[in-house]
Order: sequence, then C-alpha cells, then structure tokens
Amino acid sequence: MTQTASATPCLAKVPLDADRQAYALLIVHADRAIAPQPALRQVVEFESTPHGGFISAAQAHDGGWGYINEQGQWLVPPTLDNARGFTEDGVARFCRAGRWGYLNLLGQEVIAPQFDDARPLRNGLAAVKTGPHAWRIIDLQGQFTCAATFADLGNFGAVGLAPAQPWDPDRGLPLWGYVDHRGQ
Repeated sequence: MTQTASATPCLAKVPLDADRQAYALLIVHADRAIAPQPALRQVVEFESTPHGGFISAAQAHDGGWGYINEQGQWLVPPTLDNARGFTEDGVARFCRAGRWGYLNLLGQEVIAPQFDDARPLRNGLAAVKTGPHAWRIIDLQGQFTCAATFADLGNFGAVGLAPAQPWDPDRGLPLWGYVDHRGQ
C-alpha cells in the first residue's frame, strides 16, 4: 500500500519472540517504518498539527509519558506521569507530578498542571477536580466558568451539557442531573 506524506501515521506491533510476550512498536508513515529509539511501550492515536506534522501521546519503555511526532522524536520528553490523546478542541490532558493540565497540538502547555484530575476538554469546556469530591467547570483558557462545585462531573457533550452529581443539602445525598457551563 502506498501512503502519501499527509496520511495519518499508523502503528505496527511486531513480535520479538515466539510466544509474543515481547514486541516492538513501529510507526508507519510516508512509506517508511520507523523504530523509535528508545523503544516505546504505547502510542495513542496521532493527530495532525497546525504545521502539517503529527503528534501523539506516547509511553516510553521505562513508563514515562510524553508526546512524539510522526518520526518518533519526542516533542515533550517522557517525564510525565500520564498523557492522553487530543480532543476535537485540539488539546490533550497530561499529568505531571500528580497534577493535571492541558497542552495544544504543538506540545505547548495551555493550562498549567494544577488539578487533582481532569476530564477531556470538549466543546470549550472541561470538568476538573479541585479537591476531595470537588469538581468544577473550566473553559479553554483554564478559567472557572462558575462558582458551582459538584461531587462528580462528567464530560461535556456536543449540546454543552455534562452529567453532574451535586449534593442534596436537605438530605445530604448525592443527586444526578445535567449541567451547562454556568453549573445550572
């Protein structure tokens, strides 16, 4: 199969022993198979960058996470605790020193790691954990959109709503419903 240079890179998992316990990950792109050095343990789906390249979250063989380009070169070194793929908004979650933040398709931090946990940023909104049983809503700039706090808060969907679990102050029990960017 002939690929063009603009085709999204794909991965090939090549067994290195007969019982398939050890394997190598190869990046197949532009009619080439690239064996990243050092070897990679995992690679998330590649996304195109604004400059015509590609970027993907990847896990190094020692367990550290970072972001690589289509050549297997580190754009963000594998010094992260965790790294996730990109959303339609062009941002990805990452964790460094136990705190979650977001970066863009160029591998640049756009929201510094400051949250206990973070959901994907979709449709300009994300749920972030700011303390025990305390989830809040942020926008693409990392600003809180309201003062509301929830026991749990899910991903925002295409219609701008997220499943939320506020506390019923009268009974001291959690409730489930959906909220918009204002926490309503």
